[in-house]
Amino acid sequence: MIEVTFSESAGGGLMYAKHISFADSTVICLPLGLSLGDISVDACGEERRAFLQSLIYIHDPSFANVAKEQLENARKGLVELLRAAVNGEPIRLWHSDNPDEMCGFYHVLSILPPNSDIRAIKLPAYEEFPEHGSVRAYTGWGEIEPEAFCRYLPLEEKISENMRRFFQFRWKQLVEENAPVRAVINGKPTSAGEELYDFHILRELDRRGEVFHEAHLIGDVLGRYQLGVSDWFIHRRIQYFEAEGLLEPVDKAPEPEPGYRRYLRKIKA
Repeated sequence: MIEVTFSESAGGGLMYAKHISFADSTVICLPLGLSLGDISVDACGEERRAFLQSLIYIHDPSFANVAKEQLENARKGLVELLRAAVNGEPIRLWHSDNPDEMCGFYHVLSILPPNSDIRAIKLPAYEEFPEHGSVRAYTGWGEIEPEAFCRYLPLEEKISENMRRFFQFRWKQLVEENAPVRAVINGKPTSAGEELYDFHILRELDRRGEVFHEAHLIGDVLGRYQLGVSDWFIHRRIQYFEAEGLLEPVDKAPEPEPGYRRYLRKIKA
């Protein structure tokens, strides 16, 4: 069985789980970040690498080639995946309503050859734990503990050839639209503008005093609304608000910390 994930955290968790319950499986991780940026180019090519690297707001030189290493590994994984599909090996895709995982799922289904043996497991948005009297909400497989992956195996579904062609067609449409953002709306990846989540950011800004720490704001936006986007994306939108004259920096993030480890001040109209 070829196991495919779409984030490094999910891939690491499943790799660890492999030693528990998936001993005969091969884990392939494809952290291509396809919910953002230009998807008309090679998903593992130089333009994609440069885009992904530009999103890493850590100044430590050891992070300078992170995107290159990710995409080199993804390229090797795709070669292995296609080889397995041609040889009739079963392929299992671990996806969710997380935008990157959903887009990765559509992308892979669009490139697999006809009549491949494809299965999929979709992470539930919510899960109840009656023994603890609690309900847990998820934004992606990276939140699942390695030892828990096996309990989702009963959710596996076979992807028919008709369904594979449907997903292939829908991904082709998204590539042609090539919007800056792809969000999951009503369970489907949908083209959108970069301003899609601005309402949530501005709402959390209203809760802040005149001076605030940007990292805390980002943490509250992601924690409260569970948008399934990364911290750097919210940071980029906050930089847009700076350019629009709504905010100004009080200091700079200390190196090699991420760029959002700083204080900002609201500019009064």
